Amino acid sequence: MFTSVVPGTNNVVRFPVEMRAKPTFGLLLNLAPDYAQACLVAEAFGLEQPSHELRDEADRDMAEIISKCDLPEPGVERKSVLARFLKPLVDAAISACQKWKSAEAASDAATGKLIYAQTHAGYWLLPLEERSDFLAEESARALISAYGAYSNALGASRAIELAGAGIEWTAFDAKEEMIALCSKKRFSGITGK
Repeated sequence: MFTSVVPGTNNVVRFPVEMRAKPTFGLLLNLAPDYAQACLVAEAFGLEQPSHELRDEADRDMAEIISKCDLPEPGVERKSVLARFLKPLVDAAISACQKWKSAEAASDAATGKLIYAQTHAGYWLLPLEERSDFLAEESARALISAYGAYSNALGASRAIELAGAGIEWTAFDAKEEMIALCSKKRFSGITGK
């Protein structure tokens, strides 16, 4: 289990609720790495860049799976059946995020030991540096993997959400989504109209 000191303090330890909380899509949204963060880490370590295409593929694949199923009419029962499709994806993504967080904590600890040894003329600098580098790369790979699992669950959730509402699936189009979002009246409070 990993813990971390709360930023700005040296004696307040944060115990991660995500290690004990029930795996839900909401928890996944809080745990998942950011796309920009994943891209920067991938570039820094020379790893393959994450792609939004994975999300679109997962959306399309889940829509295909759903289209082959005989689902009940839209309502509570249908949503319950569809939630079973998403659960294994969310569980896998949360597990990947937890592995990333653990790898990140191990990397940070190894880097801290290396810095301490360097500043205090400690012994074993080369092995400490090699361990720190190894754990940093392992953390980077875990982050990219966590982002991939998150993208997979996020893409599938779109197809499941559409099916739950009884809406026919169409491929995701960012421009169309933005037009639909901006045309809703919920933004009328911002402009005062």
